[in-house]
Amino acid sequence: MKGVIMDGNRKAEEAPGTRGAARPAPRAELTARPDERGPLSYGQQRLWFLDRWLGSNAVYNIPVTLRLTGPLDADRLVAAVTVVAGRHEVLYTVFEEDRHGQPRQRLLDSREPHCVVVDLTPLPADTRAAHAREAVEADARRPFDLAKDPMLRMALYRLAEDEHWLQLTFHHIACDGWSLDVFERQLREAYASGAGRPAEPLPVQYADYALWQRDALDGPRTERALRAWEDALDGAPDLLDLGLDRPRPAELTYRGETTDFPLDDLSSSSLEAFAAAENVSLYTVLLAAFQVLAARHSGSDDIVVGSPTAGRGNARLNDLVGFFVDTLVLRTDLSGAPSFRELVRRTHRSLLNALSRSKAPFDLAVKRLHPERSLSHNPIVQTLFAFHEEEPPTPFAEGVSVERSMTPTGTAKFDLTWSIYRRPDGMLLQVEYATDLFDAATVGSLVDHWRVLLGGILAEPDTPIDRLSVMDATERSLLAEWAGAGARFPVSAVHEAVVRRAVEVPGEVAVVCGGESLSYGELVVRAG
Repeated sequence: MKGVIMDGNRKAEEAPGTRGAARPAPRAELTARPDERGPLSYGQQRLWFLDRWLGSNAVYNIPVTLRLTGPLDADRLVAAVTVVAGRHEVLYTVFEEDRHGQPRQRLLDSREPHCVVVDLTPLPADTRAAHAREAVEADARRPFDLAKDPMLRMALYRLAEDEHWLQLTFHHIACDGWSLDVFERQLREAYASGAGRPAEPLPVQYADYALWQRDALDGPRTERALRAWEDALDGAPDLLDLGLDRPRPAELTYRGETTDFPLDDLSSSSLEAFAAAENVSLYTVLLAAFQVLAARHSGSDDIVVGSPTAGRGNARLNDLVGFFVDTLVLRTDLSGAPSFRELVRRTHRSLLNALSRSKAPFDLAVKRLHPERSLSHNPIVQTLFAFHEEEPPTPFAEGVSVERSMTPTGTAKFDLTWSIYRRPDGMLLQVEYATDLFDAATVGSLVDHWRVLLGGILAEPDTPIDRLSVMDATERSLLAEWAGAGARFPVSAVHEAVVRRAVEVPGEVAVVCGGESLSYGELVVRAG
């Protein structure tokens, strides 16, 4: 599962120049440096600070279940997963404070992975899946102690002779979406080889990347990218408010839910044809449509959203498990009622602009921009838009199929994360949302509005975006019913209209809630 905006195949950047004669030139090559371990990558450092702030919280857990069907050799699988996990030192790295209160990484003395094997076959056959699901969900929501725990927990559940679930729960500080593909592929290879011999050592480890990243970002090229970040976000709104169901709490709790919405009714081929005609990717078209949705619900034409990118700008990182993902920040101007076709062009330019300054990663840019800090929302971006390509399923081994699924943790990293998965059999939309802010019904309405928008876009892409409908026929009919038969209403503030109504008909019911009601007269008295 890989995002469409990825730079994993780009060549490594040239080392930036020095700032002064006294400073040694940064290392141009990513090489193994086992004697220089200690610093975290910029992304790891952010997650470490968040972990210290949040305490026991599963918000950055990555729980994945591999459901294996067929004649599996369980002992061989345990041996294979042990070999693969042991190759990646980041999974057996802990994060401690030095005497100055700064985080440092340390490789655990023991790197012997422990995969628990749980045999559920003594239970009644119709209860085994429920027991396995309960155990998987409990593990998915169990926090890590970054100062002492390995960054991976493993368990194998045997439900039947030909059915096994392998549960892998990573911490995000040591893993990302690309890493899951790497781990699963290497697991297949190790299982196929019998896991009887030690795997080839990796040429570099994540800790080498953390050192290389800091060297590579110390120079004028990064400084130019940071100035570009400042220019791009100058005057940008601090907050994208999509219309909340409740006031934003004073402090983020990261409570959330994740819901899947199959997009079977959308014509992916028509969307792809439109994208090809405009010489852009399907991602760009879907992002532009999401920006229209965000503008409608926020009332703003200055839209800032985040979008994940692989962050693997060096080919030596492609087979490494670790936290490399970065966040592009896309700011698009929707003012002037452009057509959707014109908005796609604006979105494409915004994307190119974001990519051009991605030489300075998001975490370094936040430090440079030092936005006004608030415990109530994430800095710079509160809404994330992601697009993922899913390859056709690959058999795990001869006669053994595998299905990968993620387990929701009841958390949300952002106000809203809008993730589209393009699969061989169609598209799926997955929405992760903060339950402190949104109700499930509101999220469902957002999805419905986006579907209607996409239909209108395909039908009339040259229509000004402010004239594209977001409501289907049923919702428009309901709105017309509420509005009444052509009645005209005086324009005024809501509280003024309520007071005027209280003078005209003080006894008429104004508010109904939970079986209780207030008249306009009573409402005005209460408000006073």
